[in-house]
Amino acid sequence: MQGEKILVVSYDRALLRTRMMLLCSSGYAVLMADNIAAVRETCRKTALNLAIIGHSIPRQDQAELVGMVRQECPGVPILLILKSELEDRPVDVEYIVNAQDGPGVLLNMVNSILRPQERVSSTPEPVI
Repeated sequence: MQGEKILVVSYDRALLRTRMMLLCSSGYAVLMADNIAAVRETCRKTALNLAIIGHSIPRQDQAELVGMVRQECPGVPILLILKSELEDRPVDVEYIVNAQDGPGVLLNMVNSILRPQERVSSTPEPVI
């Protein structure tokens, strides 16, 4: 399915643009937010498939954003980008990647969440 909607949250506008370009080039529809109010508004107006919270957001705000997404967009998985693998997991989220791993790892994680490989059976189903 093409055009899954992803909310990308970062306080760093350059990171927002970079992540938007990466995800858009893979066929995702990306909505960007650089503050808490924008996240709230986007969650209320748009059916999302994934929320990505960037490492530029302070820990205290990360927890608030996760709570807001959980309340406003129930069932939407959350991917948190940490600064490094040494950083503690600050909030309860489904997925985590490290910023140091690079954009390829982020894209692979997003693809695995939103576009899991369908199992193809090598044996056709019997026709009855």
